[in-house]
Amino acid sequence: METEFDPLKLVIDVRNKYAIKEPILSHKHALTHVKNIQKATG
Repeated sequence: METEFDPLKLVIDVRNKYAIKEPILSHKHALTHVKNIQKATG
């Protein structure tokens, strides 16, 4: 069993903490990012 260090789990934990702390901000950022991609791809 490897419970020493899981980089993927660490990234997910950080993202989850950020999403809980700033749900509206991160949601708006995600929407803006999607809109920018849609603009770039037409």
